[in-house]
Amino acid sequence: MTAISTLLTLPSSSRAFSAVAPTVRDESTNSPTMSRGPTGRSSSSGLVKLEISGLHPPRPPISNTELLRQARQSITVLFAYDTTPPAPLTRERLYAATRALVTSGDGNLLSDHLTVTLEKASSQMRERLANSASGTDFFGILATELDSIECRINDASGSLAYLDRLYIAEKTQGASIKKIAHSTLKRFVLERPEVAQQLETALAKWLEAEHTSGVVQAIRPSVSAVIRHLQVHGLYDLFEKFYVQRTREFHGTLFAQYPDMMEFLGACIDRSDKEIERAHAVLPERSWKVAQLAAEGGLLDGHVKELAEGVVGKLLDAKDLAKLGALRALCVRVDAEPPLVNAFRDAAEARVKTIVKDIAKAEEMVDRLLPLKETCDLIIKESFGGRENREYGHALSDAFASGYLARRRAPAEMLAKYVDRLMRKGQAGASDAEFAEKLDRVLVLYRYTDDKDVFRAFYQRALARRLLLGRSASDDFEKRVIQKLKAEYDPEFASGDQMFKDLGLSRDLMAEYHGQLERRDPDATRRLTAMILQQSVWPFTSRSGTELVLQPDLHEELARFERFYGEKHKSRRLEWNHSLGSAELTARFDAGVKTLTVSLYQASVLLLFADSGPSKRLGYAEIAAALRITDDDMRRTLQSLACGKKRVLKKHPEGRDVNDGDFFTVNESFKDPHPRVHINSIQAKETPEESRKTQDAIEGDRKHLLDAAIVRIMKANQKLMYEEIKTQTITAVSKHFFPDVASIKQRVDSLVESEYMRRDEEDRNLFYYIA
Repeated sequence: MTAISTLLTLPSSSRAFSAVAPTVRDESTNSPTMSRGPTGRSSSSGLVKLEISGLHPPRPPISNTELLRQARQSITVLFAYDTTPPAPLTRERLYAATRALVTSGDGNLLSDHLTVTLEKASSQMRERLANSASGTDFFGILATELDSIECRINDASGSLAYLDRLYIAEKTQGASIKKIAHSTLKRFVLERPEVAQQLETALAKWLEAEHTSGVVQAIRPSVSAVIRHLQVHGLYDLFEKFYVQRTREFHGTLFAQYPDMMEFLGACIDRSDKEIERAHAVLPERSWKVAQLAAEGGLLDGHVKELAEGVVGKLLDAKDLAKLGALRALCVRVDAEPPLVNAFRDAAEARVKTIVKDIAKAEEMVDRLLPLKETCDLIIKESFGGRENREYGHALSDAFASGYLARRRAPAEMLAKYVDRLMRKGQAGASDAEFAEKLDRVLVLYRYTDDKDVFRAFYQRALARRLLLGRSASDDFEKRVIQKLKAEYDPEFASGDQMFKDLGLSRDLMAEYHGQLERRDPDATRRLTAMILQQSVWPFTSRSGTELVLQPDLHEELARFERFYGEKHKSRRLEWNHSLGSAELTARFDAGVKTLTVSLYQASVLLLFADSGPSKRLGYAEIAAALRITDDDMRRTLQSLACGKKRVLKKHPEGRDVNDGDFFTVNESFKDPHPRVHINSIQAKETPEESRKTQDAIEGDRKHLLDAAIVRIMKANQKLMYEEIKTQTITAVSKHFFPDVASIKQRVDSLVESEYMRRDEEDRNLFYYIA
């Protein structure tokens, strides 16, 4: 017989006392206490009778067999799908019955029945799923079935708690009703091929609908519910694998639909965003990145190079930092960044080449390179990860260096001339820091050229002109630029320091000369300012500008200074360079008196008209015979006076070119709002002829550098193969320029002819040094 106590379940808490309503105390009708009788007298004797009412009559005892039958039937009803007779035991009574059966040693019988019931319920579920609708609706059906059976499993775990904890857990360590139920459900339903196939089909249909339409499908909540159940049963990995496979397959077909790479990039960004949104809405967090990479990998697999080459240049021109950043993020995620780096380099190089090769806009070269460099720097900073990704910085350096090679020497020359214009123009309202920053941006472009010697030659010539003609906006900035060039780019710029020293010594010398002149002849005018320059420091040929025939009074002024200098330095001789000389003349026009600032060539021409008055006419041949300067200089000088913006002479007949038969008169009607008039001359900037001469001088210097380097290398090694000579020579002169192989071969042949070295008679690539 089963003890009745095992069938009772008493409440663990009650509202018995808290539910009592307060009442007015009526001590007069209270029952007397033990020590007080009805009359109020104390009493210590008497009987108290307690009576409990409302008890149910005791139930008849139930046998274990009947209790087991009822418990089994209740379990069967709990997992039944269709309508069945009600369970004989409530959940509370089933809990008590389970306790009684387990306590009495019948837990195995109850456990076996539970196992059979779970297998039957799972089999019935599988059959229902097999007969259910296919396609995306399967998600809803499966989610409903899994939700339902999960609720029943939870109910069983609660009602059969004694079986769960005192029989199943003790019999098999770690086992539980829930684990047994889940295992049964996996074996009989979720792991069955037919159910897995239905699930794959539903997933494929759902993904196809979302991918092709771009519209969120209403079945998403059911998909999420199924995924949660699969995670519980440890089967989500298979679902994720198929999800990734289908996603990658679909996106892998899209490239062929977009012949235009800009449109394809837009599709990649849009598809990636949609895949991220879908993953966040449906998948667990661990799958978000996996799903995104599946879509992007399918889109870009084998197409990154073509995509990058097709869009980077256009995005660079449009300065579309956002799309460039998105493109880079795509490439990084699919581990395909090198093609993007190469495309960026090629796009930048192509634009540098276009600018460098545009001969018609050669003077605008630097003005066009600067914004290109600024845009590329901004792209690297904002779109490509900044300084952390040095590959893009190196790619940009390679792009400019290679782009410059499209027209050797020209970039270095134009950079030098651009700096010259900056230094002559000055800050123009900019602060020192802003002007210095602008200079630095230009010098960064200089870093990319191999033709350091070309830049140095043109820069030093321009610097000399600025200093001698007083056209530099700031000596402080001139010195700062020289120091920067010398320290960071080219040690050969040390000669710039010596130029400033020469000018300082010249100022001291002129102060001494004028002081002596005043002492000897107080009435003498001090019109001359001479600059004593070292030929080895200043970049001018020794015979440049010496042929000019000066007016007698000017010639006497120079002769007087020569006597002073000869007395001071008896072992030295002066050689005048008039091509860089300047003068101030006072001229009287109908509009008034003007002070003209002109070159010495221009002054010499104008002084020819001073003797005979304004009506004097001089032909080209007369002027040329009087000055005796070169024909090119003569024509350019007359053009600046008679054909420029400020025409103090008239040319007859009118025209832009100066011909041999032209003659000139003073322009009496010349007007200018300013009392001092500066007339631009050819001396202020490099002429095409001078540029050509500078290039020729550079070429000659390069030959000497190569010869000297090869001789030093051969002397140190005595014998070398040609390839080694070539390698060591390139290294030796690379600080000045990067020689081509043909030039090295030519210099080697020349040195063999000059008997500085000889070839081996058997191996023509082996050379010996000749002492």
